[in-house]
Amino acid sequence: MKNIKLDVKDKKILYELMENARFSYCTIGKNIQLSREMTAHKIKRMQKLGVLKGFTAHIFKPLVGMNTQYELFINLQSPKNEKDNIIEELVSHPDTLMVAETEGWFNLHIIFCAKDRFHSWEVFEFIRQICKLDNNFEFTITAKNRFASRLFFLENLDYKSPKKNYKDAFQDIFLKHRLMKEESVELNETDYKILNALREDSRIPLKVLGKKLGSASNSIKFRIIRMIKEGVLYSFTPVIDFKKLGFDEYFLLLRLNGDSNQKAKIVNFISKNKKTYLANSIIGKWDHKFILFSKSKDQILDFISEILEEFPDSIARYDLLWMTKIHKLVSYPELGDS
Repeated sequence: MKNIKLDVKDKKILYELMENARFSYCTIGKNIQLSREMTAHKIKRMQKLGVLKGFTAHIFKPLVGMNTQYELFINLQSPKNEKDNIIEELVSHPDTLMVAETEGWFNLHIIFCAKDRFHSWEVFEFIRQICKLDNNFEFTITAKNRFASRLFFLENLDYKSPKKNYKDAFQDIFLKHRLMKEESVELNETDYKILNALREDSRIPLKVLGKKLGSASNSIKFRIIRMIKEGVLYSFTPVIDFKKLGFDEYFLLLRLNGDSNQKAKIVNFISKNKKTYLANSIIGKWDHKFILFSKSKDQILDFISEILEEFPDSIARYDLLWMTKIHKLVSYPELGDS
């Protein structure tokens, strides 16, 4: 597959969308010094090419009753036709967030979330039975996740958004309410329908969403603002197929030695690197998972060598997985009774 090349303006547009996927064509255009019409044209072109696969929302799942997120790393030993059927069942399960094939010590990666320990056991039992789990897997719990640098796609371009319009796309509300809250939040069926719609398309115009749900656009707007302030909604992001730009995705799994200060230094060192997209704290065989992107596996191996040289006594164990095919990826399950 031939890689798609982006020009400087395309890369700046992706950067702006990663800041807030609801930014209007006008806001993005002002920030990158491009007309509204040309900005819209470039975004639609990237959608047509499959670089931009869509737009989604992210929520703090415990506030909507999804209290724990789990990850399974499996070495699946099944013939191809049986493996395809297993993957199809995993994709269709309502509680799986991610189903992907990998290369490394494990060849299948699953993320799911659950309301409580009974629910988690039900989902795990389903996976255990269809995947015939024995001693061929590792099970982790996600304790905390955060977006990291995410600047790898800029490559040699040095760009920082001037952020000329904080009030567009709820950005001013997001900036005032960055901290995650722990208190339970009361949501009704209309709130769930809004979140479900934003998961599918976070750029959907409020008028269109209001018409779809039979509510006034102002009512939808106030509900979204309330959910941001309450810590339920915390970002709108684009869904980007980085593989079409020549970037492969890797999981770097680490178990660290040392005190909390030393561990924080390592996490910050990795998170600030341009290759790092996501930094997760996990509980299990490893205590950190980083998602990295690079056009070359050698660059990833060089980065790992750099980490080992910088912190020679602090890396107790590391494993590297290469993402080969994503079959399912959603930010949260469908919510409510719908």
